[in-house]
Amino acid sequence: MRNTLLTIVLFVFGVCSSMMGQSVSDFQRRYSGNTCWDASSGTMTIKSSGYLNFQGKNNPNSNHGNGAGYFIWNVPTSVNKIVIESCVTVNAAFHSEANLTIEGENRRTSIIYGTEVQDWEDNSGTGRINDIYRYCALQNFGGTMTVRNLTMLNPKGYAIRSWGRPLKVYDVNFIDTRGGSQNHSDGVSGGAGTEIDNCYFETGDDNIKVYFPNMSITNCTFNMVENAVPIQLGWGSYSNGGVGNFSNIRVIGSSGRYSAGNAVIGGGQNGSGTVTVNIDGLFIDNPNGTMVNFRSPGQALEGTITNAKISLSKYWGPLPEGGNKNNNSIRICGSNPPGGNPSPYNANCTSTNYGGSTVDAYTVPACVQKTATGKINTINTVNNTSVCDNNPPNETFDPVISFSDPVQNGTISGVHTVKTLAYDEDFGTSHADGITSVYYQIFTASDPSTAIYAEEVTQEPFYWNLNTNDYAN
Repeated sequence: MRNTLLTIVLFVFGVCSSMMGQSVSDFQRRYSGNTCWDASSGTMTIKSSGYLNFQGKNNPNSNHGNGAGYFIWNVPTSVNKIVIESCVTVNAAFHSEANLTIEGENRRTSIIYGTEVQDWEDNSGTGRINDIYRYCALQNFGGTMTVRNLTMLNPKGYAIRSWGRPLKVYDVNFIDTRGGSQNHSDGVSGGAGTEIDNCYFETGDDNIKVYFPNMSITNCTFNMVENAVPIQLGWGSYSNGGVGNFSNIRVIGSSGRYSAGNAVIGGGQNGSGTVTVNIDGLFIDNPNGTMVNFRSPGQALEGTITNAKISLSKYWGPLPEGGNKNNNSIRICGSNPPGGNPSPYNANCTSTNYGGSTVDAYTVPACVQKTATGKINTINTVNNTSVCDNNPPNETFDPVISFSDPVQNGTISGVHTVKTLAYDEDFGTSHADGITSVYYQIFTASDPSTAIYAEEVTQEPFYWNLNTNDYAN
């Protein structure tokens, strides 16, 4: 038993640096819910709620953040599609290097979930704002990623990102219920040729990043909650030449990014270069909002807005850090930008109240299961031994721990033990290969979503108490 104890200590404190493989079978073993893999079509179906935990895995392409990338599956090229069934909440992130489709069976209840922790990057990630993009819930490093008919809820980092590569995003809800202004729950950042259609945004950060040419955004609704910027022009020179073509757009709400004057179109700090925004069919009603804001003297906006009905508090945001009004040439209803800053600002060149997305509000469904967050009330085992259609005969997967709790805001009640899943005191959990292995789950006081797994061969169930740093049967 002394050897077993030593191995666990190595896992807990990160002395063991090897990474777990990320094949299809590894994902199924490290995901706490039930899954089915159809190799003939390359389809992974996630059939029940759960969370992913690769022990000690760092964020991709970086050695920063010890174990902070535990929830990311680097999807192998053998996977063509990931399907999330109705009323299934998946606490995981999917990063791909080839064409991949991720779709839900039900737009409202098929959910990719992150955390209840505000500003997760500082509280649980690397603590470096320039690393937040590494933790995107969905990220494409090659090919085309298609996402449809699901909800992105409280992501730890950006919701969907594909730097310089096309995205196809259809019928998706982008939701952040945490409040606050530092959650980094940005909506979509796609490359040239990106298509976004029939999406609903209620997320507290940059909703659409117009950083590349030929981006098409149609039939979308933006609900401006705290810190929201519906159309972001960029935080550096990389967005120079970006073109966003929008149609049938609806902007509602009464808030936004306060430092930007709750602007509908906003530029970030150190932004430079020219971005073109064209909108045909626009409805805006935000009594506390503004139309445009620049945060840098080198930032410029051009384009046209036609068939618009706009009601805002003012035209210009506060223009901090040297933002220059003269760099704005966007024409609204055939008119150049106003010389002053009219308050209120209204424009009307249509009789149509454009409706945007077919979804105009979102309520978190009762069947949501926010695993690995909040106070831990119960710990339940989940059986992954069911053989799914088209899976190899006699294929089984190890059971893992799943826990859930309705308590919000990331508070916990001080669970600090490691618990085995050895059901038989003499032999533990038997595997098809005859090896006896047990999984342990470590819960930390600050954020239970940082829990990691240790796998070890043992013949006795036991607990390792992190408070007393001691072992007990």
